[in-house]
Amino acid sequence: MPDTLQHADQENDIVKRVQEVTAAAGDPSVIQTAFNGQAGLQATLQEAARVDRAFRYPVSGRDSTDVFRADDPHIIEKYSKLCVEYWSLDHRPSLPAIAQAEINRIHGTAVDSEQDDPHMQALQNATYLIAARGEMIKGQVPDDAVKARDMNAYHNAVHTGHVALMANILSEKNNLMAADGQAAFALTDEERVLVLLAAFAHDIDHGGGGNPKDDIYYFEEQTYNVVQPLMAACGVSEAHQEQMHMILRTTSPQGPQTFLKQAAKIYQNGDTPTADAVDPDGKFPELHAMLDDPRLVQMCAIISDADLFASAGAGKDANYVQSIKLSREMKEAAGQDIDFTTDQAFKGFANFVVGDGFASYAGQALGNDRFYDLLTQAERNIERAAAQDAATPSSSPAPS
Repeated sequence: MPDTLQHADQENDIVKRVQEVTAAAGDPSVIQTAFNGQAGLQATLQEAARVDRAFRYPVSGRDSTDVFRADDPHIIEKYSKLCVEYWSLDHRPSLPAIAQAEINRIHGTAVDSEQDDPHMQALQNATYLIAARGEMIKGQVPDDAVKARDMNAYHNAVHTGHVALMANILSEKNNLMAADGQAAFALTDEERVLVLLAAFAHDIDHGGGGNPKDDIYYFEEQTYNVVQPLMAACGVSEAHQEQMHMILRTTSPQGPQTFLKQAAKIYQNGDTPTADAVDPDGKFPELHAMLDDPRLVQMCAIISDADLFASAGAGKDANYVQSIKLSREMKEAAGQDIDFTTDQAFKGFANFVVGDGFASYAGQALGNDRFYDLLTQAERNIERAAAQDAATPSSSPAPS
């Protein structure tokens, strides 16, 4: 690893920080319940500390050694090599460590000063707490037996770490673009922490595979039901809780993600999306409230892009790593034997999930070129294979 990656000796800090949040909560019993009691909370924090002791993570924030700066022209290559291709379940930073580093980085690049605001404090406390909760596996303490029996191959703490880091990179990039007139507005530091919180929350207790066909929000609602009491216990406002609910819903690829992408595109074209334009059949009335809030649409877009970025925006090698994991998970969790490393599978993923590209200003700037390169190459390979098949003589005997 490069010399710029410094050891993050954060065991005591992480354990102490989450314990402080628990002690200060309006209803500590809610937190105890979420972690299966005090013993479960301590065991989960100790597991987070264990992976941190074996890992070197960049010091973030005001430190000049920060390697994940959104203004770095090589940021995506670094993200791919140092995170997507390198992290594993036992060789990675813990989610609370990422939360600590990225909150520090937000304060180092903030567009305003809200660190002492009670809403900011509540969001930060919830981010630490929910990052720790993300270390659990389907609601269970992450001991060796649970890992062996219930760990998802794709939707796990590694993926959550990828999404959290990329979400913060994208929110920082958005603000850099806004300063140059390339994005409609800069996000406040409070909004950036809410985006980071959503990244840690978005797949908590994910069961593996996809939502049932008849319940497009199954995993998203399951997640919200876990994190909402924790946010409330930390004092997160009802308005922020409602925004979180909307963000989580729009991560569902079974229609809501398309709704979001259409709304974001209309805003970026200088217009205001309407329900008739985005949802002419009225399938998603629960999403209509976001259409009047361009800032919320952009926050949703950043989370959507961060969720897909390692698979579609970080290049061929990162895509291959993610495809292997997703193939395994779909077989184990859903009984579907799909090889996501094939060109046909990537084309289907691109068309069904990513669509015309990334949704946010920052996602488009950092990921669209790589996404279109991957899609173009997949389509060429499919066409070449079809042409070869057509040119190959049939081995069947000629009719008599």
